[in-house]
Amino acid sequence: MLNIRCLKIRNHALEGIPPGQSLETLDGDQIMICDYDGIFRGSYNFKIYNRVAKFFEVVAFNLVRREYDYVDSLVSGASRVVVDSAMAAPILGKIMEISSDVVFPYADAGMAETFRSMGGHDFIASRQISGPFEICYNAGPALHLDRYIDVLDFPEDLLSFL
Repeated sequence: MLNIRCLKIRNHALEGIPPGQSLETLDGDQIMICDYDGIFRGSYNFKIYNRVAKFFEVVAFNLVRREYDYVDSLVSGASRVVVDSAMAAPILGKIMEISSDVVFPYADAGMAETFRSMGGHDFIASRQISGPFEICYNAGPALHLDRYIDVLDFPEDLLSFL
């Protein structure tokens, strides 16, 4: 069974670390960061990504819309970045040319196929998905299936993006 913890960033502060623990004492190798400031205001918390990346492999759920925000996310320590599923195909193509460490929200099966046609293979969803993929981060009820990584404590208010 594979799973990862999800932390949130709101108003430039990291949230979700259990009482009595510190960032460096959390279990696991990977952490998903849901960057509310980035998603809703375009104000990404790259310094916090860098801090968390000192201890964990970071999956940044920040729904970037531009290629330079994608690059800045990677440079700031994210090993994978969840992009906005509504971005234009040419921009997605440019991002895919930069790196294949893109995670695509499985909100629209048509756009998921476009993503696959560009060489994309990693998704995030709140349910089982169809078609080929390498990894799917599951933000819904635990699936415990091969190639799915269940995301613990994914914010319910962000499920609409999946």
